[in-house]
Amino acid sequence: MANGGHINGDIYKIKTQQPSFIGKFEQSFPHMSMSYQVQVRDSSMWTFKGKWNDFVYGDGDPDLYKMAMQTGASLEIPFQGTGVSLLGSWNVDGGRANVYVDGKFVRKIDTYYREEAGKYDVNRAHLFHILNLKQENHVLILVVTEDKNPKSTGHKIGVERIVVYTTQK
Repeated sequence: MANGGHINGDIYKIKTQQPSFIGKFEQSFPHMSMSYQVQVRDSSMWTFKGKWNDFVYGDGDPDLYKMAMQTGASLEIPFQGTGVSLLGSWNVDGGRANVYVDGKFVRKIDTYYREEAGKYDVNRAHLFHILNLKQENHVLILVVTEDKNPKSTGHKIGVERIVVYTTQK
């Protein structure tokens, strides 16, 4: 092989090499840490409007998802921190949604995925995140839109939890 390694059947020998470039250390999220998470199973924290069905992938993944089944369905969840990530699923019938934080439109998300997601493929995907908020109480709102990816077979949005972050100074 080009750098002195070789393969013999199912045995791979890789020659140890010195790096050709030593880069400068870059820290992507200094002083940021996960503060807490809230699953949809904790229904006291979430407000769902419109048609949402319970969904569980099963076969070793017992976590509860809420699946928006129609356009106009919405969710609201308060959080306290400097950032939040909304986790859920992408799928062939994934829809689009507008996401608001503290009443302000942040972005539209698209949860279409080119193939059936399955239990461990793209479930618990990061659907939305925002960082660098003030350390205070916030509210995340998601509203399923009527437009969708032309390749999608539906408008479904599956959510499973939020993860809240705090910046330590």
